[in-house]
Amino acid sequence: MRIRSIHNCRAPFCTLATDTHRVAVITQRLSKLAKSATAKIAVMCGDVVELLRGDRKSKHWERQLQKALRIACSAITIARKEFPDPREFPDFWVCNILLALVLREMGDLDNGRIFYQDAWKLALMAGNLKGQEVCEKILKQVPSLSTPPHERADVQINTTVTPEDLVVFPMGLDNTNVTSLSIPEHVMLKAMLHRALLTSDRVAVPPQIVLNSRKFVMELLVENGHLREEYLALIRPMLPHSAKLPSGEMLQLKTSEHPLLEYRVKYMVENPGYLHEDIPLSIIEQIDGFYHKHPQLLFWFTLDGIATAYGRRTASLLELENTPHLFPKLEHELRQVLPSMSQFVKMCTADNQALTRTQMYQYSNLFPEKPCSAENFQEIFKDKLGKLSEEDRQKILEGRNLVYNQPWLYGTVSKELSDAAYTTNLPLAYNLSLVLNADQELHFQLVAPCLSLEQNPKRLTIHSSCASFAATEFAQLDVNDVIALRGSQSGQQFFSALHSRETPHVVRSRAVAFAKILETHLVSPQNRKLPAPTNWLTSLLCGVKHSKHSTTEKQPLATVEALPEDVLDSLVVMVTKTRGIVPMYVIPSLTFPGAAVMSRVN
Repeated sequence: MRIRSIHNCRAPFCTLATDTHRVAVITQRLSKLAKSATAKIAVMCGDVVELLRGDRKSKHWERQLQKALRIACSAITIARKEFPDPREFPDFWVCNILLALVLREMGDLDNGRIFYQDAWKLALMAGNLKGQEVCEKILKQVPSLSTPPHERADVQINTTVTPEDLVVFPMGLDNTNVTSLSIPEHVMLKAMLHRALLTSDRVAVPPQIVLNSRKFVMELLVENGHLREEYLALIRPMLPHSAKLPSGEMLQLKTSEHPLLEYRVKYMVENPGYLHEDIPLSIIEQIDGFYHKHPQLLFWFTLDGIATAYGRRTASLLELENTPHLFPKLEHELRQVLPSMSQFVKMCTADNQALTRTQMYQYSNLFPEKPCSAENFQEIFKDKLGKLSEEDRQKILEGRNLVYNQPWLYGTVSKELSDAAYTTNLPLAYNLSLVLNADQELHFQLVAPCLSLEQNPKRLTIHSSCASFAATEFAQLDVNDVIALRGSQSGQQFFSALHSRETPHVVRSRAVAFAKILETHLVSPQNRKLPAPTNWLTSLLCGVKHSKHSTTEKQPLATVEALPEDVLDSLVVMVTKTRGIVPMYVIPSLTFPGAAVMSRVN
């Protein structure tokens, strides 16, 4: 166990051996820091390390473990009190890993594994890469802290597809959208997938994810070199009927024996213009093999009608009476320019031409790197403006001048109006339901009323979220945990309400009940109940532990081997005189349920 000291960024490192001179060394080297919260925690962690290094054959061993347990719990209690945000104390994870090791020594592997996972999450949340490495190293040295494969429930893989299935498209599930976040890419991808699976029967995943995201494939779908078929049975890979290669050849995927493999090799890997990630071909072959056995799971699509849908829906939302109400602070100002924007869209879509988002951005001057002045605008659209009546032409130009001259007023709202039909185009084209965060709801609120006006009318019902969980908590679940939660009574009632297209009030009440069940599984490390009661300790020392499902049922303790000699050597606690490090990032949260359910209007 080592304690690092930092004082005005110049103090030397202080390596403390866990022997009888430890307190003396702290007093001598860290006199100015000894009263800080981190110093107290460091000393307590050192005590636990010293106790864990005791003689297991000693008659006092059980009492030493009991003392170590009390100290480890006290260290965590102090850390939670002093650092409510664990990111302020990057070495918070050390307290939890020590508690996990103490519980393991006592034979309580269930709780030991839980607090080990909490330690890893704390290191992840703090951005402590060294801490994450040490956690992984300890897991290799002490494999009993990992969940053994035989303890995972045997889940019956169901590959049946019915027309009534609720298939969702998870907005944001993109290997280009998650790389800038403050947590690892695979953690965010896993969190979004799990949240989507808790609100649907299956998830439609685009090909650039299921075939070209190394993190998604190698860290979610593959475990110990083998595919997790439980995931594959719940995923519907999206594939186009055909794809055009650089040579001009059309890749006919719908009639291919191995469409996923062919799309990966010919369209991605062998295409010099496609940026493909490194994924072993053998893994892609296994994925293709699974869906070759279950072709009903493939989600086929064509691009017909997507291009014209953007202009049609943008025109509709600009004319709807409800649109200004979605921007209450700018409702009056927005009503002044909507007629101009609407006339502009009509001009661009005349003679069956397709409206582009670029044209909308040019109208609102939304390209910062290429500003579009009044003169530029009239030059770009000279031919189109020339075909209009003087009244319509002036309507467009006057409204455009308002938007151009007051970007602080109209900039954001113009971007939302321009983006709404664009970002929602792909999933709505395939009649997919969606799962989205609160910050993604506005675009669908804008577009939803337009769907009932189309040739094949649809209804998109947005169910507002009733809970929010850290992405790290969603990601911590195993796929079998997700399946078990889906099959719980509350989960089934929630799914039934979604399938039956119940009213938002009914769906919300079912979602609230399901969210309460999720809360028991998505516990943050700061809120985890510590195993401190005396009766719990007594039962441990007597050789039994209480089942986590019952206060009366008892289970025998596990017999564990002694800790490896060097397992504690890499634990480091940094001691500082000042308050905790101010976090420079946020841990993403995902709202629940965030479901937007699609249904046809008869």
